[in-house]
Amino acid sequence: MGAVRVALLAGFLAAAGGLELTKADWDEKTAGKTIFVKFFAPWCGHCKSMKPAWDKLMEDYKAHSSILVADVDCVGDGKTKCDEVGIKNFPSIKYGNPNNLEDYTGGRDLPSLQKFAQESLRPTCGPENIDLCDVLSRKQLEEYMAMPADDLNSKIKEQEASITAAEKEVDELLKSMQKEYEEAKIAKENRLQEIKDSGLGLMRLVKDGKTALELVRIRRAQGKLSGASGREDPETCQSSCATERSEERSATPSRPGFEFDGKVPKYLKLSCVLKPRAQQPPPRRRRRRPRALPQHSEADAAAAQEALNIVVAEAATPIRLRGAGGEVRLPAETWLVLDAAAATRLPEVMGDLPLGSEASGHKAFVLEKFVPALRLLEDAQLNWAAAQANFVRCSRGACFLALKHAAFVLKVLATRHALDETEAQGVDNLPQLRTVLADIDDKVSRAAGLVGSRAAAATKRPETPPPRLVKHKPDKSEEAQEAPSPRHTALRRGLQAQTDFTAFANRRFGNCVRLWFVLDPEEHLKLANKQFVRGCEEIGFSGCLTTLWRQLDHDGSGSILFSDIDPQSAMQLADLKVIFTQQFEGSAEKFMKSVDSKGSHRASKDEFVRAMDALNCPPGTSRRLFDLLCRYNCTTISVKDLLFLQRWTPPPYYFVRGDLRLLNSFRSALVELHGSALRAWFRLWDPDQLFRISWFRFRLGVANIARRHGGLPNMEEDAAKVWRTLDEECFGWATLRTFYPEAFEAATRLKRWATLSHGSVAKFVASLLKKLESQGLKLSKGMFRKALVDEEVLTKEAAEILFEGFDVDEHGALTEQDVRCLDKWDLAFEEEAHSRRTNVGATSSSKP
Repeated sequence: MGAVRVALLAGFLAAAGGLELTKADWDEKTAGKTIFVKFFAPWCGHCKSMKPAWDKLMEDYKAHSSILVADVDCVGDGKTKCDEVGIKNFPSIKYGNPNNLEDYTGGRDLPSLQKFAQESLRPTCGPENIDLCDVLSRKQLEEYMAMPADDLNSKIKEQEASITAAEKEVDELLKSMQKEYEEAKIAKENRLQEIKDSGLGLMRLVKDGKTALELVRIRRAQGKLSGASGREDPETCQSSCATERSEERSATPSRPGFEFDGKVPKYLKLSCVLKPRAQQPPPRRRRRRPRALPQHSEADAAAAQEALNIVVAEAATPIRLRGAGGEVRLPAETWLVLDAAAATRLPEVMGDLPLGSEASGHKAFVLEKFVPALRLLEDAQLNWAAAQANFVRCSRGACFLALKHAAFVLKVLATRHALDETEAQGVDNLPQLRTVLADIDDKVSRAAGLVGSRAAAATKRPETPPPRLVKHKPDKSEEAQEAPSPRHTALRRGLQAQTDFTAFANRRFGNCVRLWFVLDPEEHLKLANKQFVRGCEEIGFSGCLTTLWRQLDHDGSGSILFSDIDPQSAMQLADLKVIFTQQFEGSAEKFMKSVDSKGSHRASKDEFVRAMDALNCPPGTSRRLFDLLCRYNCTTISVKDLLFLQRWTPPPYYFVRGDLRLLNSFRSALVELHGSALRAWFRLWDPDQLFRISWFRFRLGVANIARRHGGLPNMEEDAAKVWRTLDEECFGWATLRTFYPEAFEAATRLKRWATLSHGSVAKFVASLLKKLESQGLKLSKGMFRKALVDEEVLTKEAAEILFEGFDVDEHGALTEQDVRCLDKWDLAFEEEAHSRRTNVGATSSSKP
């Protein structure tokens, strides 16, 4: 048991990932591409040896438009496809047209595979690449493409039936031949048994006769020969044997042509001279001993066991490490493996705290001022689930050293588990341990590239300068600029993150629709947080995914729709869905039949544009729609590319147009119900006073009060029309600027004036309250209106609009807290967001 334990520990100390196709997704992922595919089995040694080279090749061609390099697991989900292709050996590598694969016979190393892919993997003859066909193939292909769908299907079925008939004929012939062979074999066995039973054995015995040795043994048994137990004299034996033979021959008639010459045959001499072999005991069977495990000294076992006794600490706050490459920043809640000797002296450690060299691979330290932020973890906290969560956090960060420590902790826990099972069951678990350790190394290699790219981007990003300690006095000649609050910074980062993500999608995939179906290959048309983050990491987007998710998830529901990523493209697809519903009963098949004039079940861009123009589609949008729908070869579309529109359910305001009259009626009803439209805004939809609302909040607020007032929209369609008036570009959020322009303008002027003159709106109100307290008065509507009118900041009507709006609870007086939201309001961000929205709307309306 000790030897097994030491072997497992030695295996732990010695141990320092592509696209898999199945039968279900083969046609979808290989459509219009030349493929280079490896059929493998997980237990195959050659498959494991060439896995790094193949994974590198798959990574090189991951984003290629016409070449696909992939795997097929012939033991797992791809077994059906392997049986269909006829795979017998592993690994088997094939290439070419997905429906007509050829065997690859070149080298299995990375340079050979890369050279073959560059020189031989080119688009092949097919409907998508008709220019690559020879004359005969082109003629046949054009004939088949022009053939009606029903005729083509019947012809395919006819040919497939011929193949089935030929295979059946061969199978029947083999069965009949097998039956004849079995019958002949049985007849042969019966005939042989009859021959043996007829006396063939006795005949052969008589023919051969008895040997001299048998004769001597018979004579000994009768007592005619002496010294049965000892060695006889050769001369006596020879003479006696000769005499006996002569007597026998004289007693029996001689055969014609044979005369005995009196000489003793050589075999008779040997039979007399050799002593009969004594009976030997059966050989002793040697007990097979089990193969001994390699012997390790007690010192080696102690050293290996010491490697598993690690001390792990968690960073309570962000800290800094010093390593071979300089200082790096480590986020909070990250695990580190400490040097065991130094960890025992915590918290009295003076100077930088060293980390475990086995986990780091080199000398690394925690800077002295960050040592108090470390918290040692108990053994109960070092479990597999927590370690995996820590590895996921590190793989999404920008510190490669933290990733190495997270992987080391996983390896230690895996080795401990293998040791516990070995002691409990007495079984050598070294092979299973090696597999687990190799899987951990594969995860590290896959995550290392993204972690490294994030670290490189972080080094290029300039650090935010520290805030100035000296208070800046407002300049009367300019508008005073306030330092942005954390929320303001987050809003700006979110807007920039969405802009960067859209630019990345257009640059990498052409448009956001293609990107969406890369993230959502199963076409659920909804993405949760983890799936979205994992997909963005796989496609190589290096932006801040947390900030991007907060920007896209307006309502905080935990999932996003396609319309949250690219509202403009969603608007165009919604218009197409309306055409489906009104003219084709919502069926993509019926729409494709009207577009497909050749009956090929596919439509080119020109055919699609002509069909959309015939359907009175707005000019200039048909070509853009085709680009959004065409996901693969960018030349044709099929019914499969349109089916998602039948299941897609965007928010209802995509299917209506804005109605300004309905919005004015809606606002008048709110004034009658709440006394002020601005007060209703804060009460119903914007309790945090952020001056922006989402569709989700707007719909809930309208539904809650629609039954209490007849002027409010009591149907979802009316609510959608009101929202579309507020959010004309379908961004999913609306601002006070579009809902109540007068209130927005008054609040903007008050904020800018108060910031310039008093430092903030709250300080302006505080100064008014200080003057009124001495008189025992409160800041009523009249006082507030008079102060602003006297300062020539607002008109009487505008001042009343703001007072009634900020007096949400209708106390009849304002305090500093009531107007503090104006100081938190980021006008610069508001103007930037409005400018981008206006530019998007102008671009979409003028697109050719």
